[in-house]
Amino acid sequence: SYVVTIPVDLSIEFTAPEVRTKVLRFTGDGGQGPDEVIMISGVVHRKGKPDEGIPEVTVSARELQMSTTTNREGIYAFRRMRFGTHTFEVTPPGEKKHQVSITVPTSNYDIEL
Repeated sequence: SYVVTIPVDLSIEFTAPEVRTKVLRFTGDGGQGPDEVIMISGVVHRKGKPDEGIPEVTVSARELQMSTTTNREGIYAFRRMRFGTHTFEVTPPGEKKHQVSITVPTSNYDIEL
C-alpha cells in the first residue's frame, strides 16, 4: 500500500477528453471516511456526428445545482460530481432545453442531441 501526496488544483481546465471519470479520495486526520471528488467530462454533439462537438452549450446538473459551458470542441466537464443518477439540462445556443439522465460512473458521458 502506498500513500501519494500531490497538490490538487480543481480550477485547472480539462484539456483531454479521453479522461471520462476521475475519482480522487482524500482521508483527513480526523479519522472520518474518505472524501471523494469525482470529475467527469464528455462531448455534446448532434445525433450521428460524434466528432463534431457543439460549442457554447450550457450543461446543468440539476440535482447538484451546477452548470458549465462547452468549449469550442464541445467538451464539458464537472469537477465535483457525486455517484448516482443525475438529470442534465442541456441548452445549445438559441435552442430549446433538452434533459438527459446520466449515471456516474459510466463509460461515456457524451450527450447526443
